[in-house]
Amino acid sequence: MRAGGVRLLQRRHCLRLQRLPGRSERALRAGLRPARSFDGIVVGEPQRAFYGNLFGLTFPLLTHHGVTLWVPEVGGQVDPDSEAHEIGMGLFGGMAKGERNRVKTRTKTSMHELAATTDRHLGGRPPYGYALADAGPHPNRSKAAAGQRAHRLEPDPVTAPHVGRIFDLYVAGDGFRAIAQRLTDDGIPSPSAYDPARNTHRDPRGWSHGTVRAEIAAVARPARPFTAREIAALIEELGGIASALAEATDDERGALYTTMGLRLEFQPQAQVVSATADLSRVAGRVRRGT
Repeated sequence: MRAGGVRLLQRRHCLRLQRLPGRSERALRAGLRPARSFDGIVVGEPQRAFYGNLFGLTFPLLTHHGVTLWVPEVGGQVDPDSEAHEIGMGLFGGMAKGERNRVKTRTKTSMHELAATTDRHLGGRPPYGYALADAGPHPNRSKAAAGQRAHRLEPDPVTAPHVGRIFDLYVAGDGFRAIAQRLTDDGIPSPSAYDPARNTHRDPRGWSHGTVRAEIAAVARPARPFTAREIAALIEELGGIASALAEATDDERGALYTTMGLRLEFQPQAQVVSATADLSRVAGRVRRGT
């Protein structure tokens, strides 16, 4: 490198976290100009500078314009004709991708666990039928010191009754399109009409069967998943009912639930949907039990 060369330390994920967009793009554009003030780039941490195949996409462009790349892990300048250097830099890209995937997996796992075992709202817009309520100081001390508050979901007094009505109609045997048409005819505002500021990209004129389907599918999950033994025992207890439910279409399940004597009870405070069924009403489909 020339004495007046510029040393660039690129940390791709740090630039994102610090909200400094465009820095790496400006450096790349500067390297493509003939009258640039440097002839090489020094990367201090290649496992953080290149992600996946980013090196394979960027390095040929730098080589074409005469910009050298210097990496301490390869002993200096990266040789574009060296297979060993190419393999090594590709390995660094794989390490960066693996690190990102591990962080993503840990974050998603912890978020799922918090959502299943606590009543704290973890972010995002509240589901239709709920509103955000203050839940005291944030459990993270640093965030609490900055004034951030924790939130929890509470039933929205305006929209929560509409969610209960959707479940009642579905259990009564109405299909998604029939429920959507009935809600539209009764003048009940759809989620996009109720909150148009956050749904400018959606049609607010009425309910769609897709919206009703999403509300039916958005039931609360149990805090503890069933074990394999419990699932096997439940299937043995239900017998042919499990097969009938698995083979039924979405529109047929409502009528099947009515035949089974199934009742869904929505508990807003606990965010739980409990189901009870009178299995004696489906004699001939059940091997044992009531």
